[in-house]
Amino acid sequence: MVATESPKKESKLSGKNIAITSLAGGVSGALEICFTYPFEFAKTQVQLEPKKYAGKPFWTCWKDGYREFGGFPRGFTAIYRGMPPLIIFGIPRNASRFTSFEAAKELLQSSTNLGNIPVNIIAGFVGGFTEAVLVTTVQETMKVRLIHDRLSPNPRFRNTFHGVSTIIKEQGVGGVYKGLLPTIIKQGSNQMIRFPVYFYLKRMILGNVTDDFSVNGAVKGNLQAMAVGGFAGAASVLGNTPVDVIKTKMQGFQSHRYSGAMDCIKVTFAEEGFRGFYKGMGARMGRVSADVALTFFFVEKVKLIVKSMLA
Repeated sequence: MVATESPKKESKLSGKNIAITSLAGGVSGALEICFTYPFEFAKTQVQLEPKKYAGKPFWTCWKDGYREFGGFPRGFTAIYRGMPPLIIFGIPRNASRFTSFEAAKELLQSSTNLGNIPVNIIAGFVGGFTEAVLVTTVQETMKVRLIHDRLSPNPRFRNTFHGVSTIIKEQGVGGVYKGLLPTIIKQGSNQMIRFPVYFYLKRMILGNVTDDFSVNGAVKGNLQAMAVGGFAGAASVLGNTPVDVIKTKMQGFQSHRYSGAMDCIKVTFAEEGFRGFYKGMGARMGRVSADVALTFFFVEKVKLIVKSMLA
């Protein structure tokens, strides 16, 4: 039976819990990127070159990259182009997301009479907003720029750090903060969908959100945790792919074509129609579902391990 919604406080955030949450979020950020980046690469390619990949399955990007990098064995590294920025920023990104979410959730539970779902929606947006401002905008800008640069006839950037320094030198700090507003909207909407869906489904299965899925057994519990996380990720993809498309276009090398987010929306619709706002959704669905499944899974497992070590 699904537990009824109530304003009952579910947890108390202490200094120790903040540290544990930050650590768990950071570790999960690094691990999930390593597993899911090939899908992110394909999604970005489809959005940056819609005409080239129109009507083709997203894995065509992997084949092209493999050939462009000279085939076996170096060709296998092609689908990891642009990954270093995500690894570098993945740890603070997830740490800031989960820490700010937990802090906002505890504050709302202790100072309002809101039910669990509204609390998770608001706290989720706070988590997404925080990570977008502190980490994700710079991370996404560099990811898109590096992928685009390495596909150009004459690549300019030797590595992530060279790319960052070159862009800041030429365009100022604003150069690595392209698409800040769309990124805030994207990450905010992502997390305000994912967290409520995840915790609602978890409550349906376990009756509360404080237990780990392992109470249902190792194998069954792990499968349930991954399935719930994957469903939460899929829900966010359906809800905000248009925002992701606009964000990607505004962070690419063609960003000079657009005077702002609204202009980018108008141009995209004029050139590609309604479907243009859903370019790369197939690749994004695979990556994000796996991403969110792994993220929540790793966060909960790291929390359990750390808490058992400190007990």
